[in-house]
Amino acid sequence: MFKHLLLTLLLLALPIQLVFAQANWSPSQIDELDDVVITSVADNEVLTWDAATSKWTNQAGGAGSGDNVTVNSTAIDTTANIKDSTDITWAITDGGVGGPDDIAGTVVQAPKLTTARAINGTDFDGSANITIPVNNILDNSTSADYWPLWTMGQGTDAQAYTSTGLTYNPGSGLLSAIGFSGPLTGNASTVTNGVYTTNDISALAATTSAQLYGVLSDETGSDSGTPLAVFNQAPAIDGNIKNTPHRLRATIIDPLSVQTEDNEVCLWDETDAALTITKITVALDATTNEVAGDLKFADTFTALANPVVIETFDTTSGVRSDSSMSGDATVPAGKAIYLSFDSAPNTAIHQMVVTVYWDYD
Repeated sequence: MFKHLLLTLLLLALPIQLVFAQANWSPSQIDELDDVVITSVADNEVLTWDAATSKWTNQAGGAGSGDNVTVNSTAIDTTANIKDSTDITWAITDGGVGGPDDIAGTVVQAPKLTTARAINGTDFDGSANITIPVNNILDNSTSADYWPLWTMGQGTDAQAYTSTGLTYNPGSGLLSAIGFSGPLTGNASTVTNGVYTTNDISALAATTSAQLYGVLSDETGSDSGTPLAVFNQAPAIDGNIKNTPHRLRATIIDPLSVQTEDNEVCLWDETDAALTITKITVALDATTNEVAGDLKFADTFTALANPVVIETFDTTSGVRSDSSMSGDATVPAGKAIYLSFDSAPNTAIHQMVVTVYWDYD
């Protein structure tokens, strides 16, 4: 009974297949076990487990040298180590690979390609998904026009479309189009034959008077039959206009008598604004005689306080015309402008015409 128990324990500890190279037990002794069925005993049979009957049964085994294992229909001697693939005959079958290297056939599954392949310029080795651009060839040229790429509809598989009606030049940075439909927002640097959407003159604040003159000078209008450039009625100028030439003219009858009476002759008792004297002319009715003196301004004509010389009015051959203004020609507002004789005029001089030109500051 002890032998039967020991054999049972040994059998339970053995692999599925047990090779009997030598029969140390008689078949009748092993067959006495409840879960062992032995029939037609022969040499080199093995005891295998039959799951269907839950019994150990005897079956034909190897040749006694341990070559009871087969790989791909090739018997393997399990008593010796398998050195490399030359010990086994491999074969490629549908649904799998039988050998480790240099195999020709269909690979059912692989983690990645040994050598990546480019798809539309993007490398793909099978290890991850890729996104293929429409065109990923880099072009940094700035000498040609480029066209945007549109699609014929919505969706990722929509057909591509392009047109020369809208272009972009990277060299100039200009976007060109035949036209636009609908309102455009933002400020335009220039407008050619355009229509401004505002009637506020402040939008033209940078426009100079000269630019307006070049445009408005050709405009015509009428008010009571009188052509006008801009106004629908004749404008009334009230006040001083800057840089508009003005002149002050005085005729002195019998200069000697006037000078004898008073050496200073007032031309303007009080200027209404700051101005600049630009020119002085003198004409005598006797070309063989001369006059000499200065054009001046002072705080008031009554006291002639703080007199300042603007220019001399000395004549040569009875005339004088001078725009140099060797003195101080800038006359503040509220000053008196007058003539101051240096000497008595000749009795042959009956008239003396003095003209003073100025601009308001």
